[in-house]
Amino acid sequence: MEESRMIYSYHNVFRGFAARLSPEEVKAMEKIPGFISARAQKVVPLHTTHSPNFLGLNQNMGFWKDSNYGKGVIIGVLDSGIIPDHPSFSDEGMPPPPAKWKGRCEFNFTACNNKLIGARKFTIGNGTPLDESGHGTHTASTAAGNFVRGANLFGNANGTAVGIYSPTCSLSYI
Repeated sequence: MEESRMIYSYHNVFRGFAARLSPEEVKAMEKIPGFISARAQKVVPLHTTHSPNFLGLNQNMGFWKDSNYGKGVIIGVLDSGIIPDHPSFSDEGMPPPPAKWKGRCEFNFTACNNKLIGARKFTIGNGTPLDESGHGTHTASTAAGNFVRGANLFGNANGTAVGIYSPTCSLSYI
């Protein structure tokens, strides 16, 4: 059985498709009125679990230092949910939330702490902000996760994972 060359077609934000094409087929498409561009698939290796170093951020100068390393910042994340007991969200050494904080923790158990100071669910479904896909937990830890040593992705990119504003900021999950 021959494998389909059409991989996906896009209709919502823009019109286009992903397909397995030969260089000759791409050249022929370039002559079609309305053609914009074609890009070859490129597989790239994982580079890091330490985004700040990868992005060239330095703890002793620039943006991080000027922002007091995120101290007092509350980051709100809207995504698929959060796994509150993930090591990225430990509140060890964190001060309590600001007195003016009016957020809520809508877990069915005591899951929020001085790092994860709020969690709500706004969609119809299981009624809890618990992450069922892992995407929200990943996104929140990228923004505000604590240092987690020995992090890796399926044995690749071994190192220490840390969020951009960590470990001094609080996180509210929406």
